[in-house]
Amino acid sequence: MTKTITSGEEWLSLFSQYQEGECAHAGNSVEAYAIDLGQFSEALQKDILQATSDDIRKFILDCLNRDISPKTARRKLCAIRGFYQFVYAEGGLTRDPSRDIRGPKAYKTLVRPIVREEVDLILASIATDHPIDIRNRAILHACYGSGLRASELTHLQIADLNFAQSVAKVRLGKGQKDRHVPLNQREVEAIKLYLELARPHFIKAPDHGVLFVGRYGEPFTRQRLWQIMTGLSEGVVGRSISPHKYRHAFVTDTTNGGASLRVVQKMAGHRSVKTTQGYMHSDLGRVRAEYLKSHPRGIAS
Repeated sequence: MTKTITSGEEWLSLFSQYQEGECAHAGNSVEAYAIDLGQFSEALQKDILQATSDDIRKFILDCLNRDISPKTARRKLCAIRGFYQFVYAEGGLTRDPSRDIRGPKAYKTLVRPIVREEVDLILASIATDHPIDIRNRAILHACYGSGLRASELTHLQIADLNFAQSVAKVRLGKGQKDRHVPLNQREVEAIKLYLELARPHFIKAPDHGVLFVGRYGEPFTRQRLWQIMTGLSEGVVGRSISPHKYRHAFVTDTTNGGASLRVVQKMAGHRSVKTTQGYMHSDLGRVRAEYLKSHPRGIAS
């Protein structure tokens, strides 16, 4: 890496290339880092290479004062640290201004995003006599039934569906690892109905094989998927239910249904079981059942 680069913008571009190439970060992660660094650079009102430790602390404090969550503020600090560590390691700076900065404590809140009864209500509200409705039912079934991330759902290919074994292959999900996710019976039926009666109405040549498409045959963006999913819930349960909340409910309900935490971790594509635990909202009935099954005083004599 050349040491003659003096522009912060050039270093930002090189940092993005480094993430995509050597680090093999997912495109969404690279984009999120670029947005965070862009916001920091704009707030500085000077070249990003001239930032001091106080500038970084002020930016993080301003984020918190604007009611940005501590978790999001920590992510922004992570992006800033990663950038300066990269520039410092490559000789672009003589000192890393982010080195001794501590992030705000991120408190995890366990808020139930959506319950099974609400999913049933939303599904019951969607008709089955119009191609768009048939498509939307299939999307909701896939999101809740398989716990797919929004980006995974928008990239899912027809060729990745295996109805005989009731699984779908998720290619290069988060962490760049393929995995197989379950397809329950209602989900399979909804997707098959969509493929037979709805998708042919939307698809235009050439057909690239993406499962879910818009009314003109275009693949969904994550933003468009979010609009569709939240629109389906607002009029039924009175609040916006995003794709991620259906994924959250998948983890919770599958675990509370008796599945091993390690199995759910694998299905959800979490690197760490701690991430899976963070999604989980234990219901009282399951906790009591586990107690009665395992505690010596809980077993009737």
